[in-house]
Amino acid sequence: MLSLFFFSSCQLFQFLTLRMVSSLVSTLAVASALSSMAMLAPTADAHQIVLLPEPQWTTNDKETKYNPLAFLENQGFATQEDFASWRDKNGYKSLRDFMDNAKYTVTSGADFSCG
Repeated sequence: MLSLFFFSSCQLFQFLTLRMVSSLVSTLAVASALSSMAMLAPTADAHQIVLLPEPQWTTNDKETKYNPLAFLENQGFATQEDFASWRDKNGYKSLRDFMDNAKYTVTSGADFSCG
């Protein structure tokens, strides 16, 4: 009866090997995910900046580099918490429809095509 509670040495080795492999695989998966995120983090800074294709002009001036395409708040477009519902209420089918058909002016030096 007591022998039910004891593993043979072969069974114990198999059990421990499976546990170690499972632990190693999960550790490697986590390490791989973390290193992938760390490598991608520096390349994810693309908010309103064109990275590819490379721009033909360069600047070190932050005011120029991060200047918005248009200050819509000064042109009768109040900021909205839910842009999708505002867009639907105002007859725009998509963000592209708004960008193409809304009446606003862009910042000097920018244009509607490429900013």
